[in-house]
Amino acid sequence: MIAIRTERYYSDYYADTLVPADADDAPVALLWHGITPNTRAVMRPLAVALATRGAIVIVPDWSPTSEDGGRTALQASVDWTVERARDLGTPNRRCLIGWSRGARAALGYVLDRPHSPFQRVAGLAGQYAIPIATASRPPLELAKERSSARVLLLHGTRDTILPFDGSQRLHDVLREAGTASEILAVDTDHAGVILTRFDEELQVCLPERSLTAGERATLDAIGRFVF
Repeated sequence: MIAIRTERYYSDYYADTLVPADADDAPVALLWHGITPNTRAVMRPLAVALATRGAIVIVPDWSPTSEDGGRTALQASVDWTVERARDLGTPNRRCLIGWSRGARAALGYVLDRPHSPFQRVAGLAGQYAIPIATASRPPLELAKERSSARVLLLHGTRDTILPFDGSQRLHDVLREAGTASEILAVDTDHAGVILTRFDEELQVCLPERSLTAGERATLDAIGRFVF
């Protein structure tokens, strides 16, 4: 049983909080969606899957096209997550997960802050060589300095939107700097890493009716990382 609550966390932005029935000492995962503004719904399949495994999951809307590139809203979502984790009694087990543009925002946020509130950060199908509003420099440059955070980079081998080598380059730089980084190539595409499929006619990502082997591997890897 999962309780889902939708609340306004900042200005006109809303966030979903998914809480499993047994949330005692549960890890908290904050999920950032991609480039299309205010599309937290696209992350719902992954959020539900992680909550089903016992994690508390928070999924906010944000807008990369806003005047500040989404920086203020994303910081507000971090503050909201820290507060919710404290309220739910699990203040010290936090993971930030981003997909596509959100992956670059997540890696930039954590790598640019030695005292980030997140012990772990995961990038799903990201591109890390260009600037992002959450960081002073592109994640690929920030990765040259060792971080205490654990990093997971996950990318579909059939991704035609953002190539796999972007994740591989970041992983190599992180490892060279001494940061604990894991990379996983999975047999899926850009949408599949968040357990969705892209509908060409509707031009939206829709939940998969049944997970492929690559998508199951994706979920298993993210689940292990969060816990």
